[in-house]
Amino acid sequence: MPRGTDLDVFGDGSLIILSTPGHTPGEVSLKVRLASRTFLLTGDAVHLRAALENEWPFPLDVDTLSAVHSLLRIKRMAEAEDLSVWINHDPDDWAQYQHAPYCYE
Repeated sequence: MPRGTDLDVFGDGSLIILSTPGHTPGEVSLKVRLASRTFLLTGDAVHLRAALENEWPFPLDVDTLSAVHSLLRIKRMAEAEDLSVWINHDPDDWAQYQHAPYCYE
């Protein structure tokens, strides 16, 4: 997937791979639309909820400027589309969401 390009996997908006480089060059996040809500899974683009809220880069990002752009993109997208942002490295987020064998729909 070329940098800066998103991919609508099924062509219906249900699963979109988002280009979110910075932490690593090919970093991606996922937007997953379910019947009840839409999740944005940040992957390594955001490590803590406080980083998203305060727009802090991660000290080990390969490209800090790209990482901040990706973080801001995620933040703006979440606000504009009312997404449930799942930051997998944040312990509070980890505790809040369901994990296997449970699922959403």
